Amino acid sequence: MATEFQRIAFRAAFRTAREAAGLTQREVATQLGCAPSTVAQWDGGVSAPREDMAARLEQLLDIEPGEFRQLLGFAVRDLTTPGSFAEAVESDRWLRPDQRQLLNAIHDHMVTANRHADQQARQRAEHLATHDADPAPDAAAAEQAQQHAEDQALRRAADDDATPAASVIDPDTSVTYDELPHPTR
Repeated sequence: MATEFQRIAFRAAFRTAREAAGLTQREVATQLGCAPSTVAQWDGGVSAPREDMAARLEQLLDIEPGEFRQLLGFAVRDLTTPGSFAEAVESDRWLRPDQRQLLNAIHDHMVTANRHADQQARQRAEHLATHDADPAPDAAAAEQAQQHAEDQALRRAADDDATPAASVIDPDTSVTYDELPHPTR
């Protein structure tokens, strides 16, 4: 739900864009398939559109993608540029700071575990390649040995990282799986 400040900022930007496009409130309502009274409330700063409707307004009024949504406090990112996990967590307005910290800690742990598993798989593949009884193994056998090593490393990493429901996820905060926040939107 938009704050009063956000509704006022949106109202000004919406009215300016609507008038620049030469559209009446009724024409905007018709184009969007909503009631004229809804558009009148937006135009008057009484209410604000949902995120999906704000995106449709941006297209209809030919304004910069994300302009209205940012004014209304929605997280907007350029979908043509991949973002990081941390950026996604930071831009989620529904998360509290402690929830952001926990999600980032879990992500960092998972990334570290995956890197460790990859490193083990490469070392195992190298070991199998150098200690093979046949001094010149064919390419298929070497590839099969490397795949086997990678599979084994991933299984070991998964077994090592399996966290029972009551165990600690982040030792620094002693947060357990059962205590993970379950935000409702």
